[in-house]
Formats: sequence, structure tokens, C-alpha cells
Amino acid sequence: MSAIPSDDTAPRPARRRRTVLRRVFVTTAAVFMVLTLFVAFLHTGLGRPLLRALAGGGCPLDGAAPMAVEQARLDAARATAGAEPAPARPALVFSFETTTVADVTAWADAHGLDCEVSRGDTFVSCAQVPGALVERGDATLADVSFGFSPATGKLVNLTTLRSRLTPAEAAEALARNEAALAAVLGPPTRASGRADAAGLAPRLATATRIYRFKDYQAEVSGTSYPGRGVIVREHFMAVD
Repeated sequence: MSAIPSDDTAPRPARRRRTVLRRVFVTTAAVFMVLTLFVAFLHTGLGRPLLRALAGGGCPLDGAAPMAVEQARLDAARATAGAEPAPARPALVFSFETTTVADVTAWADAHGLDCEVSRGDTFVSCAQVPGALVERGDATLADVSFGFSPATGKLVNLTTLRSRLTPAEAAEALARNEAALAAVLGPPTRASGRADAAGLAPRLATATRIYRFKDYQAEVSGTSYPGRGVIVREHFMAVD
């Protein structure tokens, strides 16, 4: 019986087809990742002005029933959840078990932050947050956004955003954020893209580190956007 040709021994047309298919797959995956991160960016305080311009007014979720939004979030999270429970569920200085809208607004008032409460008191977005307030050093976070369960009133979603970073600054931030998660969660479930300065320099370059558990998900990412430098995003989410 003749052996199935490998990439090295296959006829040239077959090798070319496989090479093209690999390139298409890699390109498609990269574009999908960038679009996913761009949509996430649009739903932060920093991205909302652009979202309003693109959508002709605002995000459709702002007019949706909070319970419907929460159910959609849970359905999406459960579809990608891991099999094992998380050893911990880090959420910066907050807690998925205890933090409420009242806690966040009191925290914001105590530190003189500019925050907006919306979606029936289930979403809070704060702009220009000193990093020291959320254990992120001297950096200023362009946006910190909180999502709350309409059923329990507890925190279920937390996102931070730093923008206009140089590739070197972004690489340093990603390394620090990844190390903080790895210390309590172990290695990421999935890693893609180069997270060093050279890897983040090209336009639309993206690096992500994703942690998926049965009851918790986290992600750190950096994406180079034209005109905005590199945007570093952290996302923490309860899945229960």
C-alpha cells in the first residue's frame, strides 16, 4: 500500500493548496479576534462615543431588558466555559461574591471618580481611574466597567482598559497582568499572539491570554489600533 504523501512529499499543487488554506485559516482567526476585541472596546466608556456614531445613537443593549442581557451573557459564557471550577475568582480589588452597585458607587464617590450608571442600575462605567485604586500601579485606566446580575445585584462582569500605549508599555502591562492571573490560576487555557514589544508593533497586532473555568473566565489582551496606539484590556467574569 502506498503511503499518504506528507506536505514535503506531496505534489506541488497539493502543497500550495494546503499552504493557502493554512494562511486563510490564520488570517480569518486573526481578523475574528480583532473584531471581537473591537466590539468589546466599543462597549466601554472610552469606546461609547464611537459606538454612538456607528450605531446612530447608542448600543442596542442599553434599551434591552437587564434580565435578557444577563441571560445572553450567561449563555455565551457557558458555551465556552471550562470543565473544572476555578481555584479562585480574582476581580482586582472587588469580589464576585459580595460587591454590589452600591459598593462600586460608594468607592467611586470616595475617590472622586467620573462614573455613569445605566441599564437599570446593572452597569457602571468609570473613566480615568488611577491604577493604584485597582492594584494596577501608577498607570491611569481609561475605563473600568462593571456589570451586575439583575437577579442578585452582585458583580458578574469587570473590564479595564488602557489606551494609547506604546508597544513597549503594552508589553510590560500585559506581562504584569498575566503574571497576576497566573499566580492564582496557573497557565492560561489558551494563548495567541506575541505579547512582546516587537509582536505588538504592527497595525492590528493582537496578543491574548485566556483563562476558562466552569465558574469563571478571565482574559488579558493587547491590540494595536491605528491612531490609538496599543489598547490593553482585562476582562473578568463570573459564570454561575
